[in-house]
Amino acid sequence: MTRLKSHLWVTVSVLLLAFTAVSAQEPDKVLEIERYPNEPLQLVDLRIGTNSVKEHIKQKFKDPHSKWGIDDVKFQEKDDWVKRVSITLRNASDKPVYGLEGSLFLKPLGFPVMFGLPLTMSKALYDSPLQPGEEIELTVTPERLNQTLEDAKSRGADLTNAGVSFSLDVVRFSADLQWYRGKLLHPDSAVPGKWVP
Repeated sequence: MTRLKSHLWVTVSVLLLAFTAVSAQEPDKVLEIERYPNEPLQLVDLRIGTNSVKEHIKQKFKDPHSKWGIDDVKFQEKDDWVKRVSITLRNASDKPVYGLEGSLFLKPLGFPVMFGLPLTMSKALYDSPLQPGEEIELTVTPERLNQTLEDAKSRGADLTNAGVSFSLDVVRFSADLQWYRGKLLHPDSAVPGKWVP
């Protein structure tokens, strides 16, 4: 009987270790961060829910000529982590910021289209601009997330295991000056609505 208990104990221990190893090997979630030259806003914090993952950001790639690059951060999280993304940015420029556009882009595996999820600012900047040194938080709202999910579903895309990236695309300094992915642009006097370097 003692021998049976011993074998049973070893079997249970091995099974527990196997289940622990499988759960510990759960694939990392990855958020890529698009990087551009001369970024006027500095990344201060990146949170998934209450957990800051900023300290784990690593450079993945940087083009030596254009200075465009990609950083990424890996973390353990549930599949619905995208809805809990929070990004804090600081105005590192010497100008007030009157508007900005930052988005998460979701790229379903094997699907030819990316889906943009615009992030919501913690305050409206048009009437109260972000002064140099001030910070702003960008988050995912349920309304915009649901719109993006519905759009993907209507096109037959599954976002369950989609690749996810963050991009700060536009920072507006005035009606006549904006930063767009590494370049300062001005309105084109010949073509309304067009911005040129």
